Amino acid sequence: EQDVYYRPGNVWAAYAVQNVNGFGRAEDWIVVGTIDGSGNKPGTVLQDRWICAPYSFNLDDANVRSSALGAAYVAKIAAEVKPELSNAEIADLLFSTADDLGDPEVYGRGVINPVKLWEEVAAMEARKGNDEQNN
Repeated sequence: EQDVYYRPGNVWAAYAVQNVNGFGRAEDWIVVGTIDGSGNKPGTVLQDRWICAPYSFNLDDANVRSSALGAAYVAKIAAEVKPELSNAEIADLLFSTADDLGDPEVYGRGVINPVKLWEEVAAMEARKGNDEQNN
């Protein structure tokens, strides 16, 4: 049963996204994976909530590889987007501006692309400005 949420291992993730008393719904989560397609993959419930991110960073002259750093990278970008947007709108921006890496069962929605994301945010602001001028 847990495989539909997350596989293999990581049972805590499966419990986190189950809808128990209205909490922990899958649509409230973004799963962050590695660009090289290694590691655990989300199950079918989280398949559309998965984005890849860099996981190799240079810190203090050392190369550190950690999917936790990739998740922090995605969280940082999501937090900076637009405070007035809903979680769903921010997730849609992240997913719609990601670079496609191919097989969604290996790479999810693709790799996060902050440049495209910020271009889309600027375009949204321009459209909003135009709408306000026209009204």
